Amino acid sequence: MGRNKELEQLVSDVVNERIRALTPDVRPTTVVVTQRYGGEEGGASEEIEVRAFAVPPCEVHASYGLTLNLGDYESARVEAKIVVPCYYEERFEAFKDAWQICHDQVQERVRGVRAYTEERAAAKRGRGGNH
Repeated sequence: MGRNKELEQLVSDVVNERIRALTPDVRPTTVVVTQRYGGEEGGASEEIEVRAFAVPPCEVHASYGLTLNLGDYESARVEAKIVVPCYYEERFEAFKDAWQICHDQVQERVRGVRAYTEERAAAKRGRGGNH
């Protein structure tokens, strides 16, 4: 092999080695985690599969909130926030999903607050007054 060919091969080997070192192993990987509710005793648990990222993920943040007028100079704030890790190329879909999750959670809580407010108003009417 001539000197130029040896030098070309050496440079090619170094460049390929650096490319391999910088290229992450992007095989999809999941981890099973256990999520616990209600403490150690008497609580429930659920196993969920979570994707492990091959490279540091990007984060999508979403929040949604409403302030409800309860009458009698009272109000209630209902709010949901979420941070979703994702690959950069998935960010638009992740944001859409995150926004929907926040919206759905707030609407569910709003229904609960409104039901409570209606029950409270009915109880007041039953007692015959505004006191």
